[in-house]
Amino acid sequence: MNLFASTGSESLGNRSATNMASSIKSSTAVKSDREPQIGDDAGQAHGPLKAFSGLTLFDFCFLLTLLILTYPLLKLARLPFSFDLATLSKGYWLMPIGGIFVAVLIAVVTMPRLSLLPFLIRLRAKKGLILVLLAAAALLTAILGPGMGMVILVDAVALAELSQHFHHKFESKLLDVLIPGVYLFLGLLAIFAFNHAIVGIRYGGTYDGTLDWLDHLLFHANVSAIAHWGFTHLPSWVYDVLDFMYFSIWSRIGAGFILIALLNGRDNAIKFVRNALICYVIALSIFAMFPGKGPYSICPQRAALYPKSLQSYDTQRVLVERIKKLYSHTLTDDVREVGVGDYYISFPSLHAALPIIVLWSIRRWKRIQALLLLSYVLFLLPALVLLEWHYLVDIMGGWGVAMLSIWITEKTAGTFAKHIPGQPRPCVLP
Repeated sequence: MNLFASTGSESLGNRSATNMASSIKSSTAVKSDREPQIGDDAGQAHGPLKAFSGLTLFDFCFLLTLLILTYPLLKLARLPFSFDLATLSKGYWLMPIGGIFVAVLIAVVTMPRLSLLPFLIRLRAKKGLILVLLAAAALLTAILGPGMGMVILVDAVALAELSQHFHHKFESKLLDVLIPGVYLFLGLLAIFAFNHAIVGIRYGGTYDGTLDWLDHLLFHANVSAIAHWGFTHLPSWVYDVLDFMYFSIWSRIGAGFILIALLNGRDNAIKFVRNALICYVIALSIFAMFPGKGPYSICPQRAALYPKSLQSYDTQRVLVERIKKLYSHTLTDDVREVGVGDYYISFPSLHAALPIIVLWSIRRWKRIQALLLLSYVLFLLPALVLLEWHYLVDIMGGWGVAMLSIWITEKTAGTFAKHIPGQPRPCVLP
């Protein structure tokens, strides 16, 4: 579906969308500085390093430092400097498939006049497109199944709509997503390597007892007891939903990233990546001092009570095994290389922190922010506790780390980017 109002075309659908956008613009004569904008190329900074990529000198130095540090840290941990790049690349670069789909759903729910309505107008003008879409849906469903087939179809339609409406700027819009995406991918390679190295130096569950004690002290609660109550009192479908929402967080993070890039421009997408990587570095520094795996790792009744049909059950078991192998340097084939399974941080919780950064980065789009916040509160936070992934202090720590990284990023933002006087102002939306 079209994420934005059309900027002009010869078709009936595009003329209608253009008229609608013009009427919206004329009805908002005075706009405050806080009004959301589509940041096509606004806010780009001077400097040869930003001429193409948009990355600042800080971003290059920060990323290079992270990548260089992976080698001595792995050697310090007496682990091989080896990456499972095929699996890491597949896991990361397939994430946009779900991210685009979720971004489209968010745009349809929060901006129907600027996303769904122009698409429906186009279908009405060109009814042959309906037959093409039905045929494509049938073919994709037969090949990929109904779920993935629908996701791929929606993604393809969304890209086609963006291509038509941005015209010659479509390539630039793709780069607004791709360049920060490459920045994040390279940064995450270092983050996974740091996880890998830390648990090779210090046992990953050293402070689980302390974190559990802090939950008792501060909240008079025990996460495992809460989860066990849920196992016996809540219907199984609740846990199926929570399990799905926990593992689909990367699709929602990806959707937030895509919307930040398309709505606010490349500079803001790069700023989001910088913010997220700073958050990871702070969290890893804390994890290196106070390593913990999570309440699932010290629960004596887990094997008897935990629903074994959930993906979380097997994932948690594998994580415990990986940590033990890395710490004892029993380097079997499944742990020898840095891979997608190298993600061990309990305190502070990045699952609690990263959505806060997304919410902050998309804050000017209030309806999008509200929808993401609702998903965060209703699904992700309960999943962290009811699936025994995190202690309550982990969640508090995640919020603290997110706010600290946001403060650092915002405090230093003026150093990394400057507005170019005379830059054309982007379209203002209501």
